[in-house]
Amino acid sequence: MKKLALVRFILGHRVLVVVLMAVATALLGWQAAQVGFDNSIETYFRDDDIADYRRFLDRFGSDEIIAIELVPMESPS
Repeated sequence: MKKLALVRFILGHRVLVVVLMAVATALLGWQAAQVGFDNSIETYFRDDDIADYRRFLDRFGSDEIIAIELVPMESPS
């Protein structure tokens, strides 16, 4: 019965529901544009582990990943 009452309210106040949804979408969209994300590797380390990462960078210069695949040569028949 509660679902039926909600459906009747929405159908009876279509314009109000559409306007409220449009306003909510606009406000949430504006706020979503303000969201930032720091994806630097340092954010994934605890404070006491960041020293190890920095020593790694000092030693190797970069944290880029290189994958090398070794495939055995076929032996002559």
